[in-house]
Amino acid sequence: MENLNPYQSVVLALLGVWLITLALIWARFDRLVHGKYLLIAVLIWPGMLVDEWMRAFGVSTAWVFLAGLFQCLPALSAGLLLSCVNAMVQKSPRYSPALRYGPPLVILVGQFPLLFQTATARLDMLEHPPVGQLLEYWYVYGPHLLTGFIVLVMATRCVELFYQYHGQLSDQVVDVHLYRFHVAPGCFMGLMGVAFVAIILTTFATFGLLNVTFWQVVNNLFYAAAFLATLLVLLELRPFAPSPLPPEYRDTHVYAESVMRDTLNKAEHALIRDKAYKHIGLRLDQFAAAAKVDPIVLAQATRVLLKRNFRAFMYHYRLEYAKKILMRTDARVSTVARRLGFQSEKFLSQVFVKYIHHMGKPPAAVGQEEP
Repeated sequence: MENLNPYQSVVLALLGVWLITLALIWARFDRLVHGKYLLIAVLIWPGMLVDEWMRAFGVSTAWVFLAGLFQCLPALSAGLLLSCVNAMVQKSPRYSPALRYGPPLVILVGQFPLLFQTATARLDMLEHPPVGQLLEYWYVYGPHLLTGFIVLVMATRCVELFYQYHGQLSDQVVDVHLYRFHVAPGCFMGLMGVAFVAIILTTFATFGLLNVTFWQVVNNLFYAAAFLATLLVLLELRPFAPSPLPPEYRDTHVYAESVMRDTLNKAEHALIRDKAYKHIGLRLDQFAAAAKVDPIVLAQATRVLLKRNFRAFMYHYRLEYAKKILMRTDARVSTVARRLGFQSEKFLSQVFVKYIHHMGKPPAAVGQEEP
């Protein structure tokens, strides 16, 4: 180990982190809503480093046929991660298997001429990546450029899904701080940056604008590191709240007022009966199932009839309950805040003031029942 150069050390370090990732997915698989897609992404990840392993530690002629054949893996991983994000933020699948497996297949077809190269020629391309001579090496440049664009598009779509999910979070959960993603969107932005750099480097190499003979090494190592970091972040054990609401539900799902009022009455009855407002981490789909109502209709009813989202609907009862505890007992504000899932005493005070000024009277359908 003392004789390892920095390049070899980087390759081994990445593989070492991958082993940790493999152990984590094995241990946590059943607790991840996106586990099946994440497992495939973890298992194929080492293929991104096949070329770099050959460059770092040498390769016999018998194995040189593997050189360059795994260029499709970043595109395949990006498709799998898009499916992961979709499973994390949306109940219904929105992307077909063709979106995951189609682009990598196109890249493989584009590399077909590589199979007819001699072992000597492929070894030479491995040790000295081509620069310029587009017509001669199009089957090398083309897959790299296509991979970059695919990863860029897929990562951008993942970021959009996260922002869309955060925008609707108050419509389908009460305690938004438990379900918000803080690190994952940044990882996908990092993937976007890596894909952009890969496109620029490959373009320079393709047209011989700069003598960047290291462009393949940079692309492969950057992809491997960025995807590995993203895989680790997506392995976090956390509560998930895939939304039962379609992205366009506010505009396209309009129900009769009688249907919405009936749904709201059933929901309020179940809420008081089960004291659902005490449930920390309550989700719209959980509550709708307990109340035996459609979650989309319930979300529409609270928004249209009460002018509140699901979070504000539940906060009304939670704050009424907090007010009664504080008025009838000597409980500390911090204790009540902790018991009802408020992030802090200060946060409860701020919400309470806002509630007094803006929430108004409780819904008429509730009558005089106490929560």
